[in-house]
Amino acid sequence: MPQYDSPAAKAYLAQSKRDPDDNLLAMILDWRMPPQIDLMSALRNFTPTSMVRMTEWGVVPWAPENRRLMAVVMERPGGDRVMANPKATFEPFDEGMIVKGVLTPLLPVIRDLQARGQTHRNIRPTNLFFTDAQRRQVILGECYTAPPGMYQPYWVEPIESHMTEPSARGRGRLFDDIYSLGATLLALAIGRAPVPDGDPHQLLLNKINYGSYAALAAQHRVSLPIAELLRGLLSDDLKERWTIREVELWMGGRRLSPKQPKLPKRATRPFEVAGREHFNARSLALGFGTEWRNASPAIRGAAFDTWLKRSLSDETLVERMAKIANPATSKDSGDGERLVARTSIALDPGAPLRFKGLALMLDGIGDLIAASLDNAERRGIISELFQARLAPVWLSGQVEARSDTARWQQAFEKAPQYIISGTAGYGMERCLYEMNAHLPCLSPIVDRFYVTNMAEMIWALNDYARNPGLAPKLIDRHLAAFCAVRCKQMSDQWLRPLGDNEQTSSYKIGVLKIVALIQQVSKIDQAPDLTRLLAEMLKPVVDGFHNLKQRKKMHQDLEAAGKTGKSAEILALFNDIQVIDRDEKAYQAAQASYQKTATQISLLHIDASNSHHHAKEMGEQVAAIASGSIASLVASIVFLIYFI
Repeated sequence: MPQYDSPAAKAYLAQSKRDPDDNLLAMILDWRMPPQIDLMSALRNFTPTSMVRMTEWGVVPWAPENRRLMAVVMERPGGDRVMANPKATFEPFDEGMIVKGVLTPLLPVIRDLQARGQTHRNIRPTNLFFTDAQRRQVILGECYTAPPGMYQPYWVEPIESHMTEPSARGRGRLFDDIYSLGATLLALAIGRAPVPDGDPHQLLLNKINYGSYAALAAQHRVSLPIAELLRGLLSDDLKERWTIREVELWMGGRRLSPKQPKLPKRATRPFEVAGREHFNARSLALGFGTEWRNASPAIRGAAFDTWLKRSLSDETLVERMAKIANPATSKDSGDGERLVARTSIALDPGAPLRFKGLALMLDGIGDLIAASLDNAERRGIISELFQARLAPVWLSGQVEARSDTARWQQAFEKAPQYIISGTAGYGMERCLYEMNAHLPCLSPIVDRFYVTNMAEMIWALNDYARNPGLAPKLIDRHLAAFCAVRCKQMSDQWLRPLGDNEQTSSYKIGVLKIVALIQQVSKIDQAPDLTRLLAEMLKPVVDGFHNLKQRKKMHQDLEAAGKTGKSAEILALFNDIQVIDRDEKAYQAAQASYQKTATQISLLHIDASNSHHHAKEMGEQVAAIASGSIASLVASIVFLIYFI
């Protein structure tokens, strides 16, 4: 049912077994993007009459793609989309329709979401549906098939979110939904998008320099009451932006006369970056973030310091710059990107964290990593961002207190350790799963099974083992990182052998230990195809035994253990390190004994080849002694005869 498709999910007709007459849709989600499980759990019993109601969600077999996918079942809207596509035009809503047909049904939804600590982050004209064919009232569409705000048009988002990479906008706050509601009402009042073909960057600068209301609505004609409403909802100052209560007062006829937009302090003369003039700190921060490659020399230059102190003349900003950025102490050219990031934080604390052209909200980092897996350049920038350790700097610069500060500070502190290590189980894959609690394992080995826990992992590996191909591999970087995060019993010591060469015994036994642990944790007693493959993979380890009797027995035991379906039975054969040590020591002793014997035999061969020479020498010595002895005896006899 393409008329109900979302940007990241396809809609299909669904039928309830309990009530076949229910008008239901099944939204099939993109398996590579993190599902919004926390939000769906919070909205499980959420039954507003003016928002498409979700009835259930779960992982289902999906034959068209031969894989398991996440499906979200929801009630089908009774009417068409208010705005069929981002460039569509439609009959403008009058003031009465805006009040009775839009605000009256939608405000309670936003209030109820706020009471549950949630935001919608998908309020836009293309996500509104008429309740019926009469088109007298609208309902709000879904908010759980994609990361929050990822597919919001830039003009619908407040300045801070407009600056941010769409996949890294994060869950946001109630004020973000209020702003999006205001921008949506403007589109409804004029019958089209207010800036359908505009330049996003120029619109952002206009929002900063002149205010969102002027940038979006000034060129359009709306009634005075609607203009008053829009001024309140589109205020860029959160203290001045209207709340739900103030909108309700306006609906009741009370005119609140919103204050004039509070624009950034304007400098007496501009500061130029890449040919563009900037008259305020927020605009300049955006300029530095956009032109980050050439920004550090300008930041270190005397002209920038002069502009801050004299042209802008903002003592608070000067103090913040000295505390956060302090260009005078950053002389190393290799520190340029971090200096630009710190300077941007000091100039505009409310903006997203900027680094090398990337802008993100901290709670959107997990979604950003997931969206960047196929982009090597983007992954490299994220890795550098983690190692630059800028998250604490950004958090310290926030003017408003954040409830999630401790959580994200801890997450960003661990990330550099993961990035530095090249071993499987770490790297960007580890960060991906650490920062996405509900993302399935994306390893090509098991991705078609939508694995979310250790039990599903064993079933998926067992299925893979039935047809593993010519070069079977049970653990890759994604699978190791996923298990390291989701299996709480697995410590870093389990991952160390994965850093060895894949042909070594230590690596193969390390893989066996991880699989055995997963099977133990999963409480799945039988995985026969998996253990059969494990036994086959471990045969080279057994072939490494030097004792022939031991080797033969190990092969027999390995074959038997492979048929049990229990990886622990195989591990028991290799878990005794002393057996391997004894075999190795016995082999070394045999080698030494062989060498000693060989040396002795060699000496004997040398002695045998020289036996004639030795005999001759011995004969000569004996003859000399004998002749000497005989001569002495004869002389003695002659002497005796002569004298006697």
